[in-house]
Amino acid sequence: MAYILGIETSCDESSASVVNLDSVNAKTHILSLKTFSQVELHIPYGGVVPEVSSRSHLETLPFVVEQALQEARISVADLTHIAVTTQPGLIGSLMVGVSFAKSLAYALRIPLIPVHHLMGHIASLWINRSESDLPLPMLVLLVSGGHTMLLHVTTPPSQWSQNELGQMLLGQSKDDAAGEAFDKIGKLLGFNYPAGAMMDQYGSAGDRLAYTFPKPMKNDHTYEFSFSGLKTAAKQRLDQIRKTQELDDKLLKDFSASFQEAIIDALYAPLMRAIVDINPKSLGIVGGVSANSRLRARLNELSIPCVMPELKYCSDNAAMIATLGAYHALSKQPHALGKEEALKLHAKAHL
Repeated sequence: MAYILGIETSCDESSASVVNLDSVNAKTHILSLKTFSQVELHIPYGGVVPEVSSRSHLETLPFVVEQALQEARISVADLTHIAVTTQPGLIGSLMVGVSFAKSLAYALRIPLIPVHHLMGHIASLWINRSESDLPLPMLVLLVSGGHTMLLHVTTPPSQWSQNELGQMLLGQSKDDAAGEAFDKIGKLLGFNYPAGAMMDQYGSAGDRLAYTFPKPMKNDHTYEFSFSGLKTAAKQRLDQIRKTQELDDKLLKDFSASFQEAIIDALYAPLMRAIVDINPKSLGIVGGVSANSRLRARLNELSIPCVMPELKYCSDNAAMIATLGAYHALSKQPHALGKEEALKLHAKAHL
């Protein structure tokens, strides 16, 4: 029986998870997931402060790992592999997770598996599933605070190579990420960080037609995205509104609903082009913004089967890292690092 410990510290979540791998059926099962969220630490600053984040990881990660092992009802000696996020993310935060994983793997004399954070998000679709459960080829919309990408997934996780992301990529945002646009405009509306969740909450009770915004790249025929223009238009509209009235509860709800719909429309256009051009068997959505209730509802209206992770697996978490690590352990590709190779592993801030 294989037990994989996953470690995720790419930004402001200290997370650890233990996954049980059924190698016969190529299926993973989550035995535990423990996450310490740093949201309360970053609220006073209105966003993530890298130094605060890395210091918090140093303080909390050992305890989070211990809790994950206890919940899985195994000891550290039972672990067969360790998987850790190595890129992309905040370099200080990544270094804490990578250093911890390297030390533990070295002490236990077990293989260390480096995992790409964005590939982990894609692998979240296979959490508690076997590889054959999802119909391929699949279009995957990855939407988070740092990235917005459209990907063409043609093979199951155990067949992914280390540079698979580049082979999957159809298009991405030319400027800001969708999640960043939600957070920045939400902040202007007076919502605490992370503002995207509050915008979803307020927008669910608002009028989606109350305000109109320009459609970015409306004459474009690629699979690219753009959100900077929407952010600028929303800020300018808010500046005009503030000259004549207060931002009362109804306005907050209507503005949130309208801006949220504009963001989703901007995600929809390239997605629909890709569905027509590629004719996939299924559609997946992953990343923190995949928890948005309106986006989920819109995608569920499509005739194509749509697969989404459980809400607890949408934001950054170690279960997706452990799951992809488990599939990497099954792979014929040389993912796992031995003792000497593991010591040379370094974190990378960028893709």
